[in-house]
Amino acid sequence: MLGSLAAGVVGEAAYGIEASRLAAELQPDVVLLHVEEPLAVALRTLELVQRAAPRATPLVVSRLGDGNLVWASDYPHVDAIFPGAVKQTLELLAPLSAASRARVLGENARRLYGLA
Repeated sequence: MLGSLAAGVVGEAAYGIEASRLAAELQPDVVLLHVEEPLAVALRTLELVQRAAPRATPLVVSRLGDGNLVWASDYPHVDAIFPGAVKQTLELLAPLSAASRARVLGENARRLYGLA
């Protein structure tokens, strides 16, 4: 079955308005969105494209890197709704190198808030 599938690039856009115009015109099966900073612009582009081509499946990729991620949790505050957040995050980050885990779990936040 997979041998009978064909794929190709039918359009390429640099920004949101152009992307939504092309999506409306081409009505693709899949839309690939590469998320870079600022995230709000990328999310708005995704929203516009989904309105223009509602049947398209969005595939979102990013290469932000571990130097741009900050992790935090409200647990064990009384309003926390996800008490396993710490354990599950540590499990998800386990395959990363010790240096990457250190950046995501603390070093980036210290740098962001000038505490380094």
